[in-house]
Amino acid sequence: MSLNAVLQHVKAVIDGLPVVLPTQTVTLSAMVQPSAVTPLSKPVVYVWSERMSANQETFTRPEGFQRFKWLVDLYLHYETTANIGARPGVDQEFPLIVSAVIKALHHDPINVMITDPTTGEESQLNAIGDDLKYSAPPEKTAGGQRLVYYVARLTTTAEEWVAG
Repeated sequence: MSLNAVLQHVKAVIDGLPVVLPTQTVTLSAMVQPSAVTPLSKPVVYVWSERMSANQETFTRPEGFQRFKWLVDLYLHYETTANIGARPGVDQEFPLIVSAVIKALHHDPINVMITDPTTGEESQLNAIGDDLKYSAPPEKTAGGQRLVYYVARLTTTAEEWVAG
């Protein structure tokens, strides 16, 4: 069982993902450890997991396998201009970013071996992106500012199997 391997795998799926917007292409920046200050020069995604359920299928111990269902949260952050007239299609940008992340999770291969980069422990990733939940408050613009700050949480289930 390796939460670290799962988080690093999801980060690798999202980090560097190009997203075509109406007037530009941006590259997502994904990280597990949030920075002290969120760098908003491009879309940022923080990858974290707060919940997990597990069960064990045993034959003769230590045979069998353990199944872990991680609920992985992706916290999306994006800041852009509030002036729709200055950049046509700006109201489409955040929905396009969210859709790109969902598409990347849906197209991530399953039934693949993943390895914890620190411990070297191997496990099998058997599901990711199959169950998704999305939530986002309305965008925010501080008084006197000309920027809109979007924040959303996308939650997916990642199923990891460990032998033995």
